Amino acid sequence: MAIVAINPASGETVQEYEEMSAAEAADAVEKSHAAYLEWKRLSYAQRAVPVREMARVLRADADEHARLITLEMGKAISEARAEIEKCAWACEYYAEHAERILADELVQTEAQKSYIAHRPLGVVLAVMPWNFPFWQVLRFAAPAVMAGNGGVLKHASNVPGSALAIEQVFRQAGFPEHLFRTLLISSGQVAEIIKNPRVQAVTLTGSTPAASPGGCRLSLGIGRRCPETRPDSRRARQGRRSRKRYWSWVAAIPISFSKTPICRRRRLPAWRGAWATRGRVVWRPSALLSSSRCARNSKRW
Repeated sequence: MAIVAINPASGETVQEYEEMSAAEAADAVEKSHAAYLEWKRLSYAQRAVPVREMARVLRADADEHARLITLEMGKAISEARAEIEKCAWACEYYAEHAERILADELVQTEAQKSYIAHRPLGVVLAVMPWNFPFWQVLRFAAPAVMAGNGGVLKHASNVPGSALAIEQVFRQAGFPEHLFRTLLISSGQVAEIIKNPRVQAVTLTGSTPAASPGGCRLSLGIGRRCPETRPDSRRARQGRRSRKRYWSWVAAIPISFSKTPICRRRRLPAWRGAWATRGRVVWRPSALLSSSRCARNSKRW
């Protein structure tokens, strides 16, 4: 089945793209994981080189990218150019500041010495919307790769050209070929990608259908509000209690980079951030730099 990009202003077809099969999508995830295993060993200074180069590549091809954005989702060309410049600025910011942001933090415990250390998670699946085709992706991808992670992107179905253009920007900037991959898949295939053991976290900004797979570890774009999940109205009428899962507005990621808790812990108030342990190192991974202030282990839900 083809994925079709349509010009919203004229209704004309911009281009058709062949949808990936389940096997092709799984292979892309596997290759991203292999690239991540090498990438995570690099220092922050080494990771910063292609991230800075990505900013240069974005600016060099700004007109081309802006035109693609306008064709696929109808944004004014001036706004599209501004979006590309904002992406370039984000790349430069995280290239310069990631090492400081992710430095080990000493914490007071009963032990002789305790600290919070940030470690990469692995491959992060991004499910992104159409309204800012480049910015929504780069605001996740720039800090994620600086933290040592890989990424796979399932973009909105009406902006497939932008999704592929972002993947190309990564390659032009000198990143490992498969560290960041675009998955041309339907929303119905997302659940299988989430189940893939190579996918260690999911970052989501989108509508209810985009979030429908459920049951995964998420970093949510929630606009400073607490998201909640409820059963549908039919079940509610049957007398089932509504269930709410409140997260801090800064979004959430799992506490450990493995599938199981690393140590016993007690939770601090959300505004104080992170978790504390008795006489142990606290590991706080960073799938997204902006998410590291509030972490919880979704396996405990």
